[in-house]
Amino acid sequence: MESIICILKKQESFRSLGSVSIDDVNKAEQALNLKFSDDYKAYVQEFGIASFEGHELTGICSFPRLNVITVSEEERSLNPDIPKDWYVIEQTNMDGAVVWQREDGTVFQSIPGMKPKQMAESLSDYIIKG
Repeated sequence: MESIICILKKQESFRSLGSVSIDDVNKAEQALNLKFSDDYKAYVQEFGIASFEGHELTGICSFPRLNVITVSEEERSLNPDIPKDWYVIEQTNMDGAVVWQREDGTVFQSIPGMKPKQMAESLSDYIIKG
């Protein structure tokens, strides 16, 4: 299977901020009291944050609107039924839809007033499916 790094680099209009340390990743996990999936860890270590084709993925950075800690805490407060071991990978800014991931890599979408639904098996799968 192709790595998340290769998949992201192939995306049209791909942009990233830059790598972060494993210590930064560990601190973010501690702040959220969870573990990131392996593909999310690889992504943030390599790129920090990334955007492509109208997508802006959360990550580890100083920008609150893209920082996984800030965004996940904010969305948890707005969506109290979301499991505490999920973190936001993308706010779609359409109909309040939020894309979440859990430690095993599974990706879900929540929309206010509806039960979250599974979208993909991994971050790579989510990106490939578009």
